[in-house]
Amino acid sequence: MAEPIVRTQSKPHMPDWVRALQMRHITAGWAALMLAGLIFGVVAEARDWKLGVEMAANLIPDLFVAGLAFIVAEAVFGFRERQERREQEQSRVREQGAQEQKQMIEVQQKAYSLLIREMQDNVMRLERIVGIMQSGSLPELDIALGIDNWKLLVQSPLVSRLAGELVWALAKAYWEPQARLERLLWRRRYHFTSREEIADEFLAQFEEDLVATTSAITMLEQYASQECQVL
Repeated sequence: MAEPIVRTQSKPHMPDWVRALQMRHITAGWAALMLAGLIFGVVAEARDWKLGVEMAANLIPDLFVAGLAFIVAEAVFGFRERQERREQEQSRVREQGAQEQKQMIEVQQKAYSLLIREMQDNVMRLERIVGIMQSGSLPELDIALGIDNWKLLVQSPLVSRLAGELVWALAKAYWEPQARLERLLWRRRYHFTSREEIADEFLAQFEEDLVATTSAITMLEQYASQECQVL
């Protein structure tokens, strides 16, 4: 059985000079035809040519009605075309905005993932510090907490998208234990206080830092999860 022929709609082929015509050209041509019809009628009337007068009398109204109908139709169709183009442009802008928003969220998710990983490493370091101090000793002088990804976040426009409460929690989770660790190491290096006394002085503070850092990680994970649902 032969396959059915699917008819497709296509625009009729038009010469280039027809496509180049604009509304002012068509209006001028219509006016010229009207004027030519009037002149033809006047000449026919002057020469008492009844057939020519009748032809002009029929031609001029037909030209007027046809031209007027064409101008109205062109105005209506032109308005519809402009409206369609405007809607297409608005749709394109919306799609572009949605794509940019999606890309921004993806960048944020990567940044938050790196930040969470850095904070999780800090949690393990804090747990190690607390464990050492609970045994009455002090951590080595070369121990440090990671802050590189936090610095990058603060310097980027992404930080402006975070809630103030979350920014404060993150800043507290980074800077307080870092500053405390620097004071601890300074006390160990330049004071003659025993290690047990220093450990007893700082232990509770580092335990608080450990809780604060863990809480900040949970807040950031929840925030990142909420934004991921927008994708």
